[in-house]
Amino acid sequence: MQTRRFPPTLFLESQSAMLRYPLLASFFLFLACCQANANDANRLTYLDQFCDPYYVGRDFPKLTTPQWIGDDKVEGVVVLAIDDLRDTAKYEAYLRPIFERLKKINGSASVSIMTNSVDVNNPILQTWLAEGVGLDAHTATHPCPCLQGGDFEAGKRSYEDCVDMLFSIPNSRPVAFRFPCMDSKNTPSPRMIAEVLASTTEKGNFLQIDSSVVIAHTADDPELPRDLVIDADGQGRFTKYIPFPSFVNKVENYPYPYVIGRKIWEFPCTIPDDWQGFNLQQPGNPKTVEDWKASMDAAVLKQGTASFVFHPHGWIRTEQMIEIINHAVNRHGDRVAFLQFSQCLDRVNQHLLKGQPLRDANGEDNGVRLLDLNADGYMDVVIGNDQLQVTRIWRPAERAWLEAAFPVKLVTTSEGGKQRKERVRFGIQYGEVIAVAADESIRSAWRFKDNAWTEDRDLLRGLELDGKPVQLATAGIDQGVRFRDLNNDGDCELIVGSETKQGIFQWNRRKQAWDLLPFELPDDTEITFSHGLDAGLRFVDVDEDGFDDVVFSDEVRYSLSLFKSMKEGWSRQVSSGLRGDDGAIPMISRLGTNNGAWFADNSIWIQNEDTSRLPDGVDRMSFVEMLRPIDTQPKTADASHKTIRTQPGFRIDQVAAEPLVMDPVSFDWGPDGKFWVVEMADYPLGVDGKPGGRVRYLHDVDRDGTYDKSVLFLEDLNFPNGVMAWGKGVLVSAAPEIFYAEDTDGDGKADKRETLYVGFKEGNQQHRVNGFWRGLDNWIYIANGDSGGTVRAVKTGKTLDINGRDLRIRPDTGEMEAVTGQSQYGRASDDWGNWFGCNNSQAVYHYVTDDHYYLRNPSVPMQRPIQRIASVDNTPIFPRSRILSHWSGYKPPAPGEPSRFTSANGICIYRDERLGPGFEISAFVSEPVHNLIHRHQLTPQEVTFSGHRAPGEDRSEFVASSDSWFRPAAIRTGPNGGIWFADMYRLVLEHPQWIDDEEEKRIDLRAGHDKGRIYRILPVTEEPSAVPYFDSLTNLELTEQLASSNGWRRDMAQHLLIERSASDVVPALAKLTQTSENPLGRLHALCALDGLNALTSDVLAAAFSDPHAGVRRHAIRLAETTLDADAALQGALSARLDDPDPMVALQLAYSLGQWHSSDSGRLLAKLAVMHRDEPHIVSAALTSLNAENILSAYSEMISSDVTAGPDSPILYEMMRIGAGFKQPKIVESMAAALLQEDGSSLSTWKRKAIAQLMGAARKNGAAWQDSLSADNRGKLTAEIGAARNRLDDLESTDDDIRMDINLVLQAGGNSAEDILLIASLLEPQTRSGLQIAAIQELAKVESDLAAQELFSGWPGYTPAVRKELLETVLTRTSWSLKLLREIEHQRISPADLGSDARKRLLEHPNKEIATLARAQLAQSSTASRAEVMQRYESAWQRNTGDVQKGRVLFVTHCSVCHRLEGKGFNVGPDLTGLTNKSPEALAVAILDPNRAVEDKFIEYATVTDDGRTFSGILASESGTSVTLRGQGGKEQTVLREEIEHLRSTSRSLMPEGFEQVLDPQALSDLIRYIAEAKAE
Repeated sequence: MQTRRFPPTLFLESQSAMLRYPLLASFFLFLACCQANANDANRLTYLDQFCDPYYVGRDFPKLTTPQWIGDDKVEGVVVLAIDDLRDTAKYEAYLRPIFERLKKINGSASVSIMTNSVDVNNPILQTWLAEGVGLDAHTATHPCPCLQGGDFEAGKRSYEDCVDMLFSIPNSRPVAFRFPCMDSKNTPSPRMIAEVLASTTEKGNFLQIDSSVVIAHTADDPELPRDLVIDADGQGRFTKYIPFPSFVNKVENYPYPYVIGRKIWEFPCTIPDDWQGFNLQQPGNPKTVEDWKASMDAAVLKQGTASFVFHPHGWIRTEQMIEIINHAVNRHGDRVAFLQFSQCLDRVNQHLLKGQPLRDANGEDNGVRLLDLNADGYMDVVIGNDQLQVTRIWRPAERAWLEAAFPVKLVTTSEGGKQRKERVRFGIQYGEVIAVAADESIRSAWRFKDNAWTEDRDLLRGLELDGKPVQLATAGIDQGVRFRDLNNDGDCELIVGSETKQGIFQWNRRKQAWDLLPFELPDDTEITFSHGLDAGLRFVDVDEDGFDDVVFSDEVRYSLSLFKSMKEGWSRQVSSGLRGDDGAIPMISRLGTNNGAWFADNSIWIQNEDTSRLPDGVDRMSFVEMLRPIDTQPKTADASHKTIRTQPGFRIDQVAAEPLVMDPVSFDWGPDGKFWVVEMADYPLGVDGKPGGRVRYLHDVDRDGTYDKSVLFLEDLNFPNGVMAWGKGVLVSAAPEIFYAEDTDGDGKADKRETLYVGFKEGNQQHRVNGFWRGLDNWIYIANGDSGGTVRAVKTGKTLDINGRDLRIRPDTGEMEAVTGQSQYGRASDDWGNWFGCNNSQAVYHYVTDDHYYLRNPSVPMQRPIQRIASVDNTPIFPRSRILSHWSGYKPPAPGEPSRFTSANGICIYRDERLGPGFEISAFVSEPVHNLIHRHQLTPQEVTFSGHRAPGEDRSEFVASSDSWFRPAAIRTGPNGGIWFADMYRLVLEHPQWIDDEEEKRIDLRAGHDKGRIYRILPVTEEPSAVPYFDSLTNLELTEQLASSNGWRRDMAQHLLIERSASDVVPALAKLTQTSENPLGRLHALCALDGLNALTSDVLAAAFSDPHAGVRRHAIRLAETTLDADAALQGALSARLDDPDPMVALQLAYSLGQWHSSDSGRLLAKLAVMHRDEPHIVSAALTSLNAENILSAYSEMISSDVTAGPDSPILYEMMRIGAGFKQPKIVESMAAALLQEDGSSLSTWKRKAIAQLMGAARKNGAAWQDSLSADNRGKLTAEIGAARNRLDDLESTDDDIRMDINLVLQAGGNSAEDILLIASLLEPQTRSGLQIAAIQELAKVESDLAAQELFSGWPGYTPAVRKELLETVLTRTSWSLKLLREIEHQRISPADLGSDARKRLLEHPNKEIATLARAQLAQSSTASRAEVMQRYESAWQRNTGDVQKGRVLFVTHCSVCHRLEGKGFNVGPDLTGLTNKSPEALAVAILDPNRAVEDKFIEYATVTDDGRTFSGILASESGTSVTLRGQGGKEQTVLREEIEHLRSTSRSLMPEGFEQVLDPQALSDLIRYIAEAKAE
């Protein structure tokens, strides 16, 4: 079938349409929400909730100000409500200017004063009341919280005393209440509202409004401009004021009055209030005032209400309050009304409720209900009592009410004067509202259609139990009958759930009657007790499968039952037990009264008199905890989608799901609109042991942004994990190969397959080569995967060792190069060509260096190539899910404690502007073990980056799911600016090698293999759009796309221009390099010209002066191929020496190496000195040194400061590199520049420099006598003699003596006399610092005499000197052998060796040494590990460890390789991030460290060509060097040209034998400390 194509410009323009018309986007989103609400048959269940103050939200039908204000001009209402009145004089002084300003506006001092206690006869009260002030309630004694100390009556009494006092004040009409401390603590309680506010006082008084719940506007509301809800720092303007993470007294994006429990209006309070401003940013801060103004503006824009809380306590000044009032007047004029609460209530009752308040004269239910009858998103009204029966439908377009009759009284008074209530229930059928009435006096039903109620008695057919009609109420008592859609078919079921009668009825559309279903509510549960009281049952979707479950909990028992089907009902019981059992669900009802429970944020929360001393004043239990007794189950694609949360302002769209895709791990977009997906269906052990991976492509046939057709392109692949659209097909990574596949006959199946590269190691499927990512340099980048290999390019036959490094390739030619790495899964570039990677516990790191530059100068060791930005030790993570680990003994973090990275992968740097400000350099990383995606904000810092959590995400993640099967993998910036990610969706993520064998037998390792989803994240204001077709664009249109804000578009346009050899647009590209307003457009134009071999000198020279550093940097890189022969470029490049940007300087230091001239040497020296404090720039400059420019660089260097001497480390490196060229004239010239013309004594720095130079010459096989002229030999001989003389008397400073030691040994020829002279410094009488200096210099000498002298003084050495000596001895093979001979002859005791030294000898790469070590150290060798583990079993079985003692032991024995609580070194695994901290697992790691060793912590040993030996973990590799990290974090970088032998010991760096220093109790102490230590 031919897919319909549309003009490409249509789709290129459509991505910005919603940006240009944000109100249009908001309107469409509003319509979508209304449609979603219309389809929700449970949208009216709130009418029958017992008491939930927090049920509203953004998409809940709204009650706008025009619906109740009675004034056509007014759009928003502002309520100023000041708290804590006791001292009337203080309040008069504070409020008087505010009163006067308000009276000038509308003639009334419309302020509500929330009162504690006053003299009711104080005349000021009458003055206030006459001016329009309202006196409202705040409790008499200001208990905070109201309910506390287990004393319900005390809280009730404080409320009632206050209310009764206010009613006793003449002319006072209190209507509202506010809980004390509601802005700073979780003080409001559903229990207090239901049992106290909804009742009357003993004197019969009652209130009708609460104003305690706070409302936060967030970026999730598309009707609010982003700058109104996000501040300049990128934080939520209002959510930043929320005082602590578990502050739950809030709703979001609903600034409207709403009804709680049928009797109480809630007027939510606006964030911030003055205390919240004071708490966040000190009193009277102008930022608080500005945010108050913004909250008012948001309320007016939403046609809502802003209820401001303030105090006269110095948190906000009077003049600031007036400033806020003036802002309302100046900005909104008549569109804002200032009212106090009683004025609000009057307007509501008059204009909304036609004079019928929520509560009748006795404070009872007055038969008033607010509900959205026509699903248009606005509240309508039904009133049914003895005075009035009316239906009112709001018509927003006309801003008017349409009225119709209401056919039944919701409440009525019987002949005996008793109120009949609970007699009507509302539900949904066919999308229409239905009402059923059934008690002793009435039995009927109606449908609401076409703005009127029509009787439909069929709605009663079949509603019988035990042969009797179902009644909703009996004598006004609730019989526990509820409407609820159980199976999401759009029709409500009817549930009967009283103590005496139970049943579930389903509407049968065919029969037009109710059918009784074969199940009831779970055993021992009911909705109401016999007297209609709350039994403690709630319908909540606890397992988030889209179906409501039953949670039951009263003072006696509790249970959780999950819904299974319409045949079996709630048959999957999770838990059931008695109050007091471990894991009991908190109490929902208490003796039939409300216990203060509600559900929010996937938890049950309780606030009552018994919770005040609990953390944050609430009891709580998360759904994760509730479900812990059972195994998790997979969810449908729709249900799982709903479990995913992202940050406010964004939404997550599901663009594909099974069966279109299954097991997706990576994806790419083709220029023809195909969406390529690679599926690792055979993870982890194959499909029946055979390869089963797939590649498929998806089509968005209807171009709506969601895929609806799937084509299987390739199957039976060996664990494929990467795909890229290339040519007419795709590149695929599937170790051991990377291959190209193509469909040549148009049937959708690959029939051509060409292997391009082979030799990638196979192993753990999580650690295999993967790709692919386009580079600005027109290479394709590949991630190593941690497995390495020797790779062969099939087209060229060339091989390349990529161990420790990543790779870049050119598939068309077969070229390949190793690049700085390595990354495990995923590698990402930002817009400017900076590359980033990740690896399990290392979520984000930056590759600072470029490996290929170091290959040209093997004498230069690579500076630390990786900058670790976000890792397990500095970035906690905050999952929402139950973490599934299949390691035995896994312990989740304690409640409230964060988790740590264990599976970071799929890194992506966002490359667009569509997500808004603050996302410019954001890194996104998948963490599938914890079911989340972390966002990390990057900040350029010299030549690399630092990072921090994104604003507003301090204790949350950008994406987090509560579905434990949610397994995000690859993340990419999509062609239309959204973030796309794959969800592999599996139960088991760990590779079987890390799973306990018995557990492995129990579980299905491939569970979820038939599922998989792909998602896209966009701002809530934006509609999705289809992926553009680039293959039909002309070359000129592609050129225009180079300036797009979108990274994929720029990359694809650049690639296609080069693929097409688009020489026709070369002039346009050259013009674009200078005229594009987007610097990225200028950059990509340069890179496209490079790919077309069409770069000219004038284009490059102009780009050297580009205003953007990124363009300058890459222009310098692109000039390298012609720099040697182009004088104009050389001059232009020289002018960049003073460029202020560090990354430009780094590139300049690299690129000058391609200019083989003495001029480049001088520039390099100047550059190195200018950036002496940035080692990466210095190192880059050193790689650029060559035989042609070394002497000019050296000359420039030593002339930089003739008094104090040049920068010594740089100078020494230049000398070492110069000597490495093995040209005598270079060494002679360098020496001549140091030695004085007149033969006088050298200055201090020159003595050290000449010693370094001669040492470097000797290391490269040249004695200084052969390198120097006779004159210079004489001068040097004199200097050496003077140094020997100074060493005899030791009267110089320690620094001078060290320099003389260095000069004598490095330049003196290592004679026996010199060795003995230096060895004489090892006498106990010599200062220890000089002894260590002597050892360090003797270590550089290959001499048996030096070893003999070192050992001879062993008995007299201090511990520090011994430690240095052992470290020195163990670096030389011959000296290690002599050490063992000393032990053999009992001149040194084996006990003098620490566990590390003993381990290094026993595992020495030299077989003779290892054999002798086993013989000499046998008496102190460790017992078999099994015996040791058995002997120490009590250490982890008994929980008697002492944390403080364990901390001391950690510092003593472990901190040389591990870091905890700010102490120690990061060499071995980071203990903070251990997922398995069970005592047994820790004991195994300590006593049997080689039982299971992760590859990156295996010890390596290297022997150099001069006989030195080093060992440690492999910290990093480059093409020229390897770096080993040993105990104490000491790193040793060894040039590859100096390595004689490098091998893995296949063992952990951690030594065995800790049982020799730790008895069982000490081990228990250590284990306890490690398990409980907190992160830094």
